[in-house]
Amino acid sequence: LGAAAPWRFPASVTPWLWFLWFGCLPGVFAADNIWAEEVAKQARQLRNGYTGRICDAACSVPSDGRRIQSEIRASGSEMAVDQAVSVLIRMGMSTP
Repeated sequence: LGAAAPWRFPASVTPWLWFLWFGCLPGVFAADNIWAEEVAKQARQLRNGYTGRICDAACSVPSDGRRIQSEIRASGSEMAVDQAVSVLIRMGMSTP
């Protein structure tokens, strides 16, 4: 191995490397999988009943929904809002 491994880790470092590799990385990978599943779940929830147009959106307080939609229409940014919501859903960026 002389040419393939010209240096070696000190004996005191090697156990820590094994711990990191076999002790920590599986946890990191598991956390990443859990996060990805949560993002997919949130995206499904956000798309549930979503037509892709903000004008079709429902609101838990009807008066708030009417006020928000009238402000969006008045600003002339309905298409921009539709695109922004679409991007946020695809990226899994939502809050409960």
